Amino acid sequence: MWRYIFSIDDAKMEFHHFIQRACFVGHSHQPVTFVNSKNRVIADARASLDIEEENRYIINVGSVGQPRDLDPRASYAIYDTARKTVQIKRAEYDIETARRKIIEAGLPRFLGDRLLAGR
Repeated sequence: MWRYIFSIDDAKMEFHHFIQRACFVGHSHQPVTFVNSKNRVIADARASLDIEEENRYIINVGSVGQPRDLDPRASYAIYDTARKTVQIKRAEYDIETARRKIIEAGLPRFLGDRLLAGR
């Protein structure tokens, strides 16, 4: 069973569930890369990262909607297979319109309000 990955301890458990060099995940809405180097796992929040042959990676690309890392911009990743790099990118969007549409759709107001602060 796959779980949310919020911490180094969470990531340590999940590295046992796949064999690929890099695993891309989302759903926690928080961009971060967990790097397994020589059986030591660290969290790396840099926006650009080289994928090194001796390491394994769990890359959380963040969230295009409902970011939860106090940055209201949309978050996504670009994986360059030739250069073996990952870049976490941010994009501005019309947050006020998205918020208004959430509220007008009858969804809980906090879902729209949280967009303003990225939480």
